[in-house]
Amino acid sequence: MNYLIKYSKLNIKKVLIVSISIILILLIIVFFVLSQRSKLEQKNYGETLGNNKVFYSLSKEVQVIIPKSYELKQFNTYTNYLLELRNEKSLNVFVSKLTVESDRTIKNIIQADRETYIKEFNSISNLSDIKELSINNNPTYTYSFHYLDKNQNKAFYLQIVFMQMNNNLYVFDFDFPLEDLSMYSNFITDFLNNFKVL
Repeated sequence: MNYLIKYSKLNIKKVLIVSISIILILLIIVFFVLSQRSKLEQKNYGETLGNNKVFYSLSKEVQVIIPKSYELKQFNTYTNYLLELRNEKSLNVFVSKLTVESDRTIKNIIQADRETYIKEFNSISNLSDIKELSINNNPTYTYSFHYLDKNQNKAFYLQIVFMQMNNNLYVFDFDFPLEDLSMYSNFITDFLNNFKVL
């Protein structure tokens, strides 16, 4: 009987030692994976450059350099955005890319996008015409409008910009509260001037 009690205690000790070892190994693996993921996120989510921050698309196809004072952070969503930048003051920037099809003019693409996009919003105002610009010698087109965000019960300003670079059309959505329009008056121009295809 004594032998069975000792054997039983021995088995419990072995089970405890093996269990603790397995838990420690799992914790080490989790810690390692999280630290590697953190390094990867820091690498992809922007680098500090003096008073500026450099953001890259995950594919390293594009970059933008903007002042740190805007406090933007990069997000990695599963959408088709090359860049998705946000700050806590509801400034949102989305950058995507379209391939220009030879059978459609850019103006037709933009006009169709404008008509489709504005239908997504329930209440819009101050819808602008499509304006043609040149940024860094790239043909650029833009339109803007105000809309009411019912969740926040707040008016927002949304400016859509299309910039043609080579055979691609880069689309920028700049979205922020309408009350901050003067605060971000130079932001859009600075952002577009500092946007590069690598």
